[in-house]
Amino acid sequence: MLKKSFSYLGVVYLLQILNIVLNILLIRNLSLDALGQITLAKVYFQFMDYLHLGSRFVMDRYLPTSNEKEGKLITNIAVLVSFVLSVVAIIVVYFFFNNSWVVIIFMISGSIFAQGNIYKAYFRAKEKKK
Repeated sequence: MLKKSFSYLGVVYLLQILNIVLNILLIRNLSLDALGQITLAKVYFQFMDYLHLGSRFVMDRYLPTSNEKEGKLITNIAVLVSFVLSVVAIIVVYFFFNNSWVVIIFMISGSIFAQGNIYKAYFRAKEKKK
């Protein structure tokens, strides 16, 4: 167990270090306009993770004590809410705020990441580790 913990911790630190190096490279090599687009795209990426409107937190609270059928229903509702709002957000941002392909690609990636977080919350709550 201790070996897995250190392994996980090492991966987390490595990813943080790589993120810092990537940001330094972006700052040094991109124009101010391009750097601004990337920064805005990162904000939209993070924004996509909050479009579950709290349903993922409901999963954390109720899934550990729910039966299999209720758990799947709660998870499916969270996935549906997140997906529908993600599609709406992407359309609204593209047509009304920023039609940059960089931003849209980051938003789509953020939406996929958010869906993965919902499934991760389900498996964590049900203690399915594989």
